[in-house]
Amino acid sequence: MHWGGSSCEGLRWITMRVLMVIPRYLPFPRGVCGVPVVTWSLVKSLLDRGHTATVCTFQGSDRDRHRGEALRFLASLGVGVHDLDEGASVRRIGSPMRQRLALLRRGLIPRLADFYPGVRHGAALQGLIRRERPDVLYAFDFSAAASLSLLDDLPPLLTAVVNLDHVVHEVDQGGEAKGAKAIVRRALDRAARRRLPAWEVRVLLPSRRVVAHAAHHGAWLRKKGVADCLYLPNPVVDAIGPGCHRLRGQIQASKSKPVILFVGRLDSTINRPALAMLAREILPVLEEELGKEGFELHIVGQGDLREDVAHRLRRPSVLFKGYVEDIKPEFLGCHVLIVPTPSELGFRTRVAEGFSYGCCVVSHSSNALGMPELVHEDNALLAASGRELALEVVRAVRDRELRGRLEKRARETYEERLEAGKVAGRIVSEMEAIVGGKKG
Repeated sequence: MHWGGSSCEGLRWITMRVLMVIPRYLPFPRGVCGVPVVTWSLVKSLLDRGHTATVCTFQGSDRDRHRGEALRFLASLGVGVHDLDEGASVRRIGSPMRQRLALLRRGLIPRLADFYPGVRHGAALQGLIRRERPDVLYAFDFSAAASLSLLDDLPPLLTAVVNLDHVVHEVDQGGEAKGAKAIVRRALDRAARRRLPAWEVRVLLPSRRVVAHAAHHGAWLRKKGVADCLYLPNPVVDAIGPGCHRLRGQIQASKSKPVILFVGRLDSTINRPALAMLAREILPVLEEELGKEGFELHIVGQGDLREDVAHRLRRPSVLFKGYVEDIKPEFLGCHVLIVPTPSELGFRTRVAEGFSYGCCVVSHSSNALGMPELVHEDNALLAASGRELALEVVRAVRDRELRGRLEKRARETYEERLEAGKVAGRIVSEMEAIVGGKKG
């Protein structure tokens, strides 16, 4: 690190080298989920402040359809990328007996690697840190923090977390186990996961600072002993600017029917229950109140739907648009952005994105736990059941004055509290402070 000036008041930050450890997805303005958008916001803020950033990824995912494009984009900005999966040895599965013994051991005496297999990259990551000599490390989420937690002589570390992994597992229970082997496997898996909360806390202990991107999860971490834990919303880069209301009016004027928008990967843990609620509880009420052809429900996102949900959504009013390269017209052209996620998990990045476009948002009230910026009747409409959500959508569609007021407040909330320059800038300031030996 390098400082200029002759006193504390006159200290001037010149440059800081940051190594970002991010599982699966590369930072990118357009992504298949919230991770690329959030981490890109931080990269942008680092570069805007004159710092340098290098990205280290592992646990590569075929879901990252933008990986090649993201690599070229980051290279054009001078951001290096190291993929720990390249050249890594493939683990042998072993005999059926060894597999059964490993499963039994995992259920009774789980290890860190059972939850976070990325720790096997520890030696490669240690070597990369020594070569890069960063002033500060940034770890995104628990799997990245776990991969660093067993290493020695680390530079100052800031870790950002969104979801609590043990809560993710509670949400993603899957179907009912059938057969003796499946039942035993499910029981051992549940036994192992009872130890996961303790591991989550333990891997965060080396961090100088923890940023929780969901308010209620940050409160849980502080209660469990992660004292230096700060809540900040997910940063979202402004893709449209303050002229969103004018553009929204122009695009909406071309619509012959009210457009209700759902955005998100269709087969993700967080969206499966939301889509089930949309199909079973919300859509029938919308058809009853607005008419079967009195509106359009646009579903945007890649992935496969469960057949029973897909069957219920095959209606005249529903348009499946799949993945779209440019999401701007979708956000700007919708009369209502519906976010019916019922689980008390994480932070709703799509709400923050919707706010940036000045959308009228109707959201499940559980989302306000992680995102306290979401306030009923102020900048959004919140409800706790499928039928209530549907009625709030109908209310917003029919009441143009209400919708306009919510659109205005959504954009104001974004500018005041969610804009990436402010949120990611705060994270960069935390890095500068811990590297400079000051408290954040």
